[in-house]
Amino acid sequence: MLEVHLFWILPLLGFVAGVIAGVMGVGGGIVVVPALSFLFTQWNFPRQAIMQIAASTSLAVMVVTSSSSVWAHIRMRHVVFRHCLFMIPGVLLGSYCGTSLALVLPSRWLEPIFASVVLILACWVWYRGGNDPRAADRSEDKGVESFGWLLTFIGIVVGFFSGLLGIGGGMILMPLLLGMCMAVPQAVGLS
Repeated sequence: MLEVHLFWILPLLGFVAGVIAGVMGVGGGIVVVPALSFLFTQWNFPRQAIMQIAASTSLAVMVVTSSSSVWAHIRMRHVVFRHCLFMIPGVLLGSYCGTSLALVLPSRWLEPIFASVVLILACWVWYRGGNDPRAADRSEDKGVESFGWLLTFIGIVVGFFSGLLGIGGGMILMPLLLGMCMAVPQAVGLS
């Protein structure tokens, strides 16, 4: 019976997550992790590991989808590689720490942490809105050297929550990069 469900539910979940990600500009992990958590509960997966399985499954899917997105943004010249050089070490360290913590925390703790992070991010985006008067003044080279260390720190935070909760970093990263007056195409390419 489980195999029948896998045949239509998981592709449908991927489609819905993709549509929401494309329309709202958020990663699919915000949809995939809670949906997989629900499905795994219904399918009698071990309760103590449901969030870890859902998060790791979400991250595994993101490897494929992110790779195609990165390639598209490189072709459009939206990736500023010197920004990446600052962020990558932080993301690697943060994701290692977040994943390590996810392995020792019980699922019942990860569920409210996930919900709280999503709620905080939703409130942040709602509060900030999309109307930043500095948006017209953004350029890809504005102050990069002055906030390189900040990109590394942001990479640690983004990597940590991505590894801990199985959500992509874009949901956390985009508002921060735009707040730093990074040009939108470059922020999307870095995200």
